[in-house]
Amino acid sequence: KGNSALIIANYSFNGKNIYTKTILLNGESRGNGLTVDKEGNLYVTDSSPFDILKIGENGKTIWGNELEKDLEIFALATDTSNDLYITGTMNRSLDGNISKGGRDIFLTKISERGPKIWSSTYGSIRDESATSLSIKSDKTIAIAGYVTQQKQIFDNQKQYKDAFVAKYDAKGKLIWTHIFKGEKTEECTVSMWTSDGDLIIGGYTESSLGDASKGKEDVFLAKFKDGGDLIWLKQFGTDQNERPLGLGLGNEGQIYVTGFTEGRIDGDKYNGGRDIFLVKLDKKY
Repeated sequence: KGNSALIIANYSFNGKNIYTKTILLNGESRGNGLTVDKEGNLYVTDSSPFDILKIGENGKTIWGNELEKDLEIFALATDTSNDLYITGTMNRSLDGNISKGGRDIFLTKISERGPKIWSSTYGSIRDESATSLSIKSDKTIAIAGYVTQQKQIFDNQKQYKDAFVAKYDAKGKLIWTHIFKGEKTEECTVSMWTSDGDLIIGGYTESSLGDASKGKEDVFLAKFKDGGDLIWLKQFGTDQNERPLGLGLGNEGQIYVTGFTEGRIDGDKYNGGRDIFLVKLDKKY
């Protein structure tokens, strides 16, 4: 009682359950992230009292790592060497890097044995956060999320989120950054590298980015070359709210995006509350 549990389910492509495993955790976990390395070990965030918990295939804890206080981890991934990258937002400091005033972005690399290898931070006097992280096979890292900007709306100053994506090398050096500057709020929520070495990111926007805004929060998707050049930008939605929560690629490069909608995408039936959507785009996009 009072403890959290990790439930892992594996399904075939036709929807058949292959296995389901339940692993009891000590303390509570907010469940903000989970990833698996090439050896089948699991990494879980916020499993009290640890910030990161490594669990073997047999369900036994291998190690736990306590980082700094006031870190919120929102995404994590492992590379081909089983090293772990984590990102999110921090409130005070990390490894001597002090917050610029609001909540700052952090990116940290941890070895497969648990010790921290390096950390990098970015921030301003306002709030920023990274909410998605993806790694390319050559250990190139991309993080995506939002930065806060103050914008003039008629006679008033208001703060809105601008979506961003940034590329880092395996040593934590920033290579390039792209910020989507809409009229209102947008935030990146998903990202992934393609087999061609391009980067696809997605998020939600209240602005007109790729196309005219359909209503409240629309889905936007963007594709970048490895060097940071924008290849295309697409936007879709309804007159209600939509947010993407997952990305996938087909065998021929098709793009699948899923998330929730509060409207009728392409005229499909709306069942109330938040419905799940799945949209397929051709590779040409």
